[in-house]
Amino acid sequence: MRKVIALKLVSSILLLTLVFSAFSVISQCNVNAAYTPRRVGYVYGYVYLELYDEFWTIPWATVHIINQDGDEITMSTSWKGTYQKALPPGDYKAYATLAWYSSEEKEFIIERGNTQINFILEYP
Repeated sequence: MRKVIALKLVSSILLLTLVFSAFSVISQCNVNAAYTPRRVGYVYGYVYLELYDEFWTIPWATVHIINQDGDEITMSTSWKGTYQKALPPGDYKAYATLAWYSSEEKEFIIERGNTQINFILEYP
């Protein structure tokens, strides 16, 4: 008899804990807030190196992106020589580097959607 009462007490406590946890999660959600999607665009592309009249994608090159305020974002290309970054709308400049090689600086505008910018590394 005592085991049944103890089991009912434990199950009641677990049920109350679950209910209060659910109310806590629901209270943290702002149901009345209007959904406003964040406007972002994506810049992506490849970094190439021209050797013997052939273009080779370059892994681990560094892509530098500079916004209109002068803040710089750097990232490395993947093992396939690709990069991708979500950016807020605006005007940007970008270039790529690897050891002694660098590309020309390119200017682009980010809006919604995708913008492809490819770089070709050159020896100075």
